[in-house]
Amino acid sequence: MTKQLRHRLDHLSSDTSGGSAIILPLSLPIVIGGIGLAVDVGLWYQTERRLQGAADMAAFSGAVERAAREDLDVQEISSSALEEARRNRFRGGDDDFAIDVAQSGNREFFRVTLREDRRDIFSSVLAGLRGSERAQGKIRVAATATVQTVNDYCLLALSEDADRAIEITGNQTAALTDCSIHSNSGASEAIYISGASTVSADTLSANGGISLKGAGNNVTAGEILRNRNDSEDPFSYVTAPARPDAFDLERECNGCSASADDPLQPGYYPDGIDVQDEVNLAPGTYWLGGDLRMGNNETIRGDNVTIFFGEDKAGLNGVDAHAVLQLTAPAHGPLAGIAIYLDHDDEQHINAGTRLEIDGAIYAPNAEFHLNGAATEGSDDLCFQLVAQAMKMNGTNEIISDCSGRENEISRTFVGLVDNTDFPAE
Repeated sequence: MTKQLRHRLDHLSSDTSGGSAIILPLSLPIVIGGIGLAVDVGLWYQTERRLQGAADMAAFSGAVERAAREDLDVQEISSSALEEARRNRFRGGDDDFAIDVAQSGNREFFRVTLREDRRDIFSSVLAGLRGSERAQGKIRVAATATVQTVNDYCLLALSEDADRAIEITGNQTAALTDCSIHSNSGASEAIYISGASTVSADTLSANGGISLKGAGNNVTAGEILRNRNDSEDPFSYVTAPARPDAFDLERECNGCSASADDPLQPGYYPDGIDVQDEVNLAPGTYWLGGDLRMGNNETIRGDNVTIFFGEDKAGLNGVDAHAVLQLTAPAHGPLAGIAIYLDHDDEQHINAGTRLEIDGAIYAPNAEFHLNGAATEGSDDLCFQLVAQAMKMNGTNEIISDCSGRENEISRTFVGLVDNTDFPAE
């Protein structure tokens, strides 16, 4: 009898049939809980993404409103930003919206914070089953946008450490109307003016020092400002144009001339442009793989054009004395305001007697520019800018730039989203 009972107990202990009927009910709450938690977490991420998009658009909208109208107060900007957030499916209450405004240098920051109830489907059901009150959670996001105005500089050196990043010596004349001169260099002589130079501008400013030497130099400026903040590159938003590879856009001009009735056409000039007598340019972008080559008294002219030097060594070094460049930069489009654009760091030398009659900018963010001898840049009715790493002017150069009534064309306002950590600390 005892053996028989022991045998049956051993058999029962090793019998696994019907085990799933016990395990499944025990594990079902865990499985359901996992699914429910996954649903809740998915809804939280979905809500956060929607809310972040609304915050981005609200902050950007507030910055755009400020850029368009400087007289707006914070309450008006807040109302506009909240309206934009609502348009982008922000569902929180007015108390769940906040905007902070701060200033740092020439940048104004707008930080929008949004909060919205967290959707907890599984948690709500679980709380109901337990007979407890559900704790209401909030999802919080923030976005920051900035408005930045870059001043109206006709001569701007971008180098942050070059000695004499702007150097004006000899009998140089720089007559700049309604625009200024600035060097980003922190050197003790970031701007150096000597000899019998005559300089007039709205302001003369530098991140570092300004040295005025020589009994004959005559500097007239509304303000001379040392140890100032850097100026942003006014064309930093510009993307260098891609080289046109299409066969029908590859062109040549080797010792060519082109009349106003039959002008040269935009496109890719792998060998550069070699002017003979006179070349007129049709509006557009000219992508040069070699120098612009011009002899004595030869002329190149064009309205709404940009000459882009995209290869190393390509540039203006092939322009001889007494050549004439009559160019007007495009007023609109990706290269607006730029007449000549150099995308490399090779030094450029403008030779004696060359006339740069340019309405727009020479933009050489990585190159040093030398204006040698009797070169004349600009004229009484042209607004000329030179933005380069550094610039040296000597001899009897005459730089004339008149930007009267065109301050909005050469000062630029940038609006964009930035990281929330960029918001100035209190």
